[in-house]
Amino acid sequence: SCSGRLGCNGQNAKNGNIYYNDKEYGKVRIVAASSMFPCGTILKMHVKAYNNMYVIVLDRGVDSSMIDLLKESQRSKSPVRTVNNVVFDIVRYGY
Repeated sequence: SCSGRLGCNGQNAKNGNIYYNDKEYGKVRIVAASSMFPCGTILKMHVKAYNNMYVIVLDRGVDSSMIDLLKESQRSKSPVRTVNNVVFDIVRYGY
């Protein structure tokens, strides 16, 4: 998020908090996705490096084939540089 605020809920993303406490799914990683996923969508990503984690869409505006993980800072490096053919399940479609 360029402005530092997440598009779905206005949360300040510049504070280094890369997680969201969802009422139903608990602590989930924040991601940006395309507008094809409504705000609040929960995905289970099947990626070994992230141990099949649950993520929540709280920002939008990336290409339809991409999911961007919120990083602690712009300088921090993700443990996975590029992941191709990510498989995920839509666990909840929107809030």
